[in-house]
Amino acid sequence: MFVFSAGMKKPTILEEEKHKNLRLALPSDFSFLRKVVALPLGYSEIIAASMYYPVLFGVSESFIYPFAVLGIEEKNLFVNDKGQFIVDVIPKCAELYPFGVAKKGDDYLVVYDERAEASDGEPVFAEDGSFTPFFTQRKEELTNYALDINQALEFAKTAYENGLLKLIEGLKIDTKHGSVVLKNVLIANAVEAIPKLSPEKLYHFNVTGYLPILYATYFSVRNFKLFDLIA
Repeated sequence: MFVFSAGMKKPTILEEEKHKNLRLALPSDFSFLRKVVALPLGYSEIIAASMYYPVLFGVSESFIYPFAVLGIEEKNLFVNDKGQFIVDVIPKCAELYPFGVAKKGDDYLVVYDERAEASDGEPVFAEDGSFTPFFTQRKEELTNYALDINQALEFAKTAYENGLLKLIEGLKIDTKHGSVVLKNVLIANAVEAIPKLSPEKLYHFNVTGYLPILYATYFSVRNFKLFDLIA
């Protein structure tokens, strides 16, 4: 099971009978992300995220997924001391916390962070077992997020199979905040690989909207330079 979420420490699959009395405390800001340096992205988020964050691709189990890099050495550079993002593009998983989605086989399940359990928190289920208005709205957002994640995985799979993602066994990043080696990540191979595509495949990648995403993620690697401009 792979969890798409914002830094959950104790992800738990939500079950109606087991969690009928569950109440969750909602964060008032994004302070819980101060040590989180990477967040997964849905398909619709990739281009916008590429404007500010380096966007790379990770490999987990049997799929490839895009993620944004937000910092280095357990320091999120994009969340300030007040718990607010310093840019206007916030990964959706951060806004969904304390919920997330987990991919198990071909299915997506709703998960929550056990750390958010609170006796005075928001109830998830009503007395009759139905969803509360609070969770009804959140469930719709989680469903849309799961669809967006699935589309991102399909995009990454297609790009990889056509040689448009390149594996980097050790990507070394040096910044004034520290250095790190990101192991076994993939980056878009746009400049080298796209010109080699057949006219048919080039047309396909163009009409599907994949080409601008590939170029956006390719150039987003330069955003590591922005880390040095952040205090």
